[in-house]
Amino acid sequence: MILRRSLLIRLAWLGAALGAGAGQLAYADPDLSKFEFIRTIQGPAEGEGIWRAPLDAQVQNAARRDFADLRVVSDDGTEVACVVRLETGSEQASPLAPTVYNREFVPGESSSLVLDFGDKVMKNSLRIHTPGKNFRREVRVEASEDGKQWRVIREQAFLFQAEVGEGGRPFIKEEVDLPAGDQRYLRVRVFNGGSDPRKVEIESISAAMVERVPPTLEPVEISVLSTREDPKSRSAELILDTGARGRVLALLRFSFNDSNFQRAVNVEGRDAEVEEVDLPLEDGGARRARREIPWQWMASGTVRRVSAGPAPESGEEVKLGREGFRFLRVRIYNGDDPPLKLRGVQGEAVVRSVLFPAVTGRRYSLYYGNPRARQPQYDLAHLLPRLEQAQVSAATLGGEEKNPAFTPAGAAGPGKGMRRLMLGGALALVLIVLVWLIRSVRRVPAQ
Repeated sequence: MILRRSLLIRLAWLGAALGAGAGQLAYADPDLSKFEFIRTIQGPAEGEGIWRAPLDAQVQNAARRDFADLRVVSDDGTEVACVVRLETGSEQASPLAPTVYNREFVPGESSSLVLDFGDKVMKNSLRIHTPGKNFRREVRVEASEDGKQWRVIREQAFLFQAEVGEGGRPFIKEEVDLPAGDQRYLRVRVFNGGSDPRKVEIESISAAMVERVPPTLEPVEISVLSTREDPKSRSAELILDTGARGRVLALLRFSFNDSNFQRAVNVEGRDAEVEEVDLPLEDGGARRARREIPWQWMASGTVRRVSAGPAPESGEEVKLGREGFRFLRVRIYNGDDPPLKLRGVQGEAVVRSVLFPAVTGRRYSLYYGNPRARQPQYDLAHLLPRLEQAQVSAATLGGEEKNPAFTPAGAAGPGKGMRRLMLGGALALVLIVLVWLIRSVRRVPAQ
């Protein structure tokens, strides 16, 4: 009986030991093994404080669209808090409330009014609302200190409204930028467009002083993938490639061979032509399908060039918002005029940066390329504005390299197949020993 009990104890001990050993072989891969790419980050040798490194097209194309998979890691293996930021600058408008008087109109020609700000007040922006659809109306603004002597401060500004077509999205331009000035009076005149009624009211007008911190921009090459004419909307359609997924452009700069023109422009964007989605089935399952990604509206504007007259003008830029896409669809509305002859397109992209606190003597790397990474939560996002006031050092990214420890999701990476083989062997050994011990117990006579 004692011998049988001893064998049973050995059996339990051996099973526990082998089970524990097998469990140790099945350890999980480190988190960084799920990030496909790695870049060294070069900064100043004495760069204590915040480092800021611009992200290039390689990072934007390989990382998640929301950049939740970016990780900064120091040379001792420690994860370092970081913030990804679009360097858009800032804009703050201080609205003004001038008195409106002397509303007048010349039938079939123009409407005008006078703004009285009550005193010297700085201003640089107007918003003018007029009724109607599919119009183009010129605006002229004059300024005066006493309401008697006037001088022109802005002419050949334009208000636009255009219907894109059936099922399309209309767009409107009501803002008029002014040279910053503190004159007490402004006289605003809106000229009728070619198809306008005899009287066009200035339904509302507002003024503001807009303080702008300009964005940090970088020039980018824009490729023209295709061009075509759309007779239905009487427009030219351009398909452009900005080179990077989610790239935010501050403006598009066109170059045409034509001399005198003024055209409305609409810009839409998307990151790819098609996407794969799971479509639900009646039985509760799903099937994988490919579908076209719709274009998303981004901005509208005008391009113009006036070569005749004493003061030639050119405005062949379209300002864009904060939405970013790799591919753009640009429509230039020609109306009954012949299409413009495009010479080329250039872009100014808003720089996107990664910022993190650096310590002198440490080396840092940037990991990215993990579609399943969770969004990290760092205190740095709240502290960064204060920390930037002390010191910010410029940093750059080294060349993109494959992470040597990378293991694709669902794949048996380097060493994992061998570990599984060892685990299977260990379990087989446990089974053999268990069978031998059980047989030994049965052969021992009870005492």
